[in-house]
Amino acid sequence: MSPIFNEFLGIAASVPPLTTAELLNAWADLDLLRAKTLEEMRKFPVLLCPWPACRVPHGSGIGYRRSNCRVPGRVAAHAVVQRVGAPAAVVPVGASPKGYRSEVQIVARPFEDETALGIAGIVDDAFGYKPPPLALG
Repeated sequence: MSPIFNEFLGIAASVPPLTTAELLNAWADLDLLRAKTLEEMRKFPVLLCPWPACRVPHGSGIGYRRSNCRVPGRVAAHAVVQRVGAPAAVVPVGASPKGYRSEVQIVARPFEDETALGIAGIVDDAFGYKPPPLALG
């Protein structure tokens, strides 16, 4: 099984099951969140969001892990995006002096994948991703 599915099973096993009323309330809350987000996206059809700050230097060989990435004090934009079913793309835009990645997430309205990908291409062209230099022995 995938690490994400294993993580989900661990979380699910650590909490009691939802009652019918709790499940219906959660579903209604999700519907309200989706409606509010889609209403805002009528005015702003594309969102540029900071991607969680990763504490892993680029090229370190350490892959992405949720525990290595965080947005202090905020609900991560990608969590909301997942809940409304909006297409999104993450593009590297730079790195800190210590080598930590800096990325931006481009979010479009549901079913407008081409918009998210098109703008991601423009951002990528503008910032020109460059692989880190290879260490030569």
